Amino acid sequence: MTRQLALRGLVAGILSGPILAGSRSTDLQAGGQLRLPGLSILTLCITVAGILRQPALNKMPGLAGEVQRMAEMEKRVLSIYVSATEKLGAGRMLNEDFVRLLQSEILP
Repeated sequence: MTRQLALRGLVAGILSGPILAGSRSTDLQAGGQLRLPGLSILTLCITVAGILRQPALNKMPGLAGEVQRMAEMEKRVLSIYVSATEKLGAGRMLNEDFVRLLQSEILP
């Protein structure tokens, strides 16, 4: 995967180099109006090609299980936080207890 990214970066650099290059001031002035749109189009094409070559998210091993695990953890943490803020607001919890709860249950 890292080799593919390096190769893609190399190809993008080689293709965008001539667009950005310009040694004479007349070249810069004459091609300046086309240089930025040309580079933008090239960047867009490379980005779209990279996205299309990526594997589908549902085919990545373990991704669905990991997303499910994170969703369950988020529900648990949110429930603890909401309960604690309600207790704090009602005066049934001290600020110090709220901070300890955040440090022990929410932040980890």
